[in-house]
Amino acid sequence: MHKRVSIWILLFLTIFLTPGCGKEIGDSCSSSNDCPSGAVCDTSQPGGYCTITPCYKGDCPSESRCTDFGMDNTFCMKRCNDDYDCRDGYRCVKDIKVCMYVKKSEQGNKP
Repeated sequence: MHKRVSIWILLFLTIFLTPGCGKEIGDSCSSSNDCPSGAVCDTSQPGGYCTITPCYKGDCPSESRCTDFGMDNTFCMKRCNDDYDCRDGYRCVKDIKVCMYVKKSEQGNKP
């Protein structure tokens, strides 16, 4: 009996106290509710793209960097070292090391 209660307590703690995987900058989304707190869903990107805009250097969450696209258009973009750090359809832009969408005709194969 005591062993059964211990198993139920352990099961309860595992289910209800284990943090779930949260959304991050660069994740897919259909609305801003799908993104981390303070982020918005850029639905102009295929599959949506969780981002923060505007941003300033050092403002973005650790998994991202503030990227300036000119004309005061700044967005927190997912950091990467290579294409495998990015979700399907997105590539690591080597010179700025962020994941961005690349058209199918320009993708080729991931190295």
